[in-house]
Amino acid sequence: MDITPSSAPAGEAYPVRATIRGTGFAPTGNVVEFGPIKISDVAASGDRITFAVPKLVPSRSEVPPAVLTPGEYPVTVTTPLGRSNSLKFTLTSGGLP
Repeated sequence: MDITPSSAPAGEAYPVRATIRGTGFAPTGNVVEFGPIKISDVAASGDRITFAVPKLVPSRSEVPPAVLTPGEYPVTVTTPLGRSNSLKFTLTSGGLP
């Protein structure tokens, strides 16, 4: 498996979509875990899954969403067949990948 791109600027102002290439994906219902965030029901197109890289940690009750800070985040895919190996995605600082 691999992920493209493997890095992007941190912060909401820098939206990016990433593509994971691999095998064993289900047509629908895949779950991408990006660090602490689960992205449910992600569709695959053959050997590819494309998703929006999360930039915010969802809020809990009255706490507002928090921006994911620069750093390395593990990325995995869970399908009906099991969980993938972990890939690394880097959120960079300063608006430069």
